Amino acid sequence: CRLFYSSLSDGGDVLLPIGREAFEQLFGDLHRAQIVLPTPRPGKSGGVNVAKLLELLEAMERGLLLDVHAGDAFATMLGRCSVYCNDRRSATTPLGRLARDERTKVYDYDCRFVPSLRDFEAGRAGCPSTELYFTFGQTWNHGRPTEENLLSVAVVHETARRLVCDACRRRSNSNANSNSSEREIELEIIDPGDDDYFVDESE
Repeated sequence: CRLFYSSLSDGGDVLLPIGREAFEQLFGDLHRAQIVLPTPRPGKSGGVNVAKLLELLEAMERGLLLDVHAGDAFATMLGRCSVYCNDRRSATTPLGRLARDERTKVYDYDCRFVPSLRDFEAGRAGCPSTELYFTFGQTWNHGRPTEENLLSVAVVHETARRLVCDACRRRSNSNANSNSSEREIELEIIDPGDDDYFVDESE
């Protein structure tokens, strides 16, 4: 897909009077899903600095391309604002900054996610991340919550999410069965009296 901003109500640049080859050179494959970021409305943006947000969005006309190949996720920054990517809500680093016009692997399915999932299922590690977080024009840091950035986007790797959900269910069922089989069964039975001995002898 292509994530971008356009001030035109119809989504915009798909209608630019340029040839297909020129369009794809600027904006990527014409047949990609086009996801337009909404225009902020003054008074309805939760105290966000609308002027700064608009400045940031206008640098996103060409947008960010996202695609998946063999389970791995890739991102290509086409716009003019810097883009940082991380697979957790932790501080961004220069290593997480995308180079413009360069296709960058941002989610390693086989070499990172799959081994992490195996460790999680075996109880050796925590749950692997199934999300990617992109922030535009700003870094994250430990002193400021991610939510305070003017523009950030979360992307879910659906296949990874489904596998993690399945693994969680299996672990939950396994723990329930284990606890049930290991739990000591306590019975409350009073000591037998004379009448009980009489009944046993009668039988």
